[in-house]
Amino acid sequence: MVVHIVEDDEAVADALAIVLEDLDHHPITYKNAESFLAGAAPSSDDWVIVDIGLPDRCGTEVVRELMGLPRPPSILAIS
Repeated sequence: MVVHIVEDDEAVADALAIVLEDLDHHPITYKNAESFLAGAAPSSDDWVIVDIGLPDRCGTEVVRELMGLPRPPSILAIS
């Protein structure tokens, strides 16, 4: 399972990644919605942690796009 972290605050993204690594998960961080949407291909087994207050594109738009996938990943929205 991969945990995709979409968070523009580098300190928050790093802290989440460290905790998830300690729990034996594989985190990948993205500093904005565009880099996530362009580079990630989350499976239904993955998790996506998305910041609602992203600067380039609202996190709710990312959630809507993910929910439109045939088999969406699990999603956790943070702010």
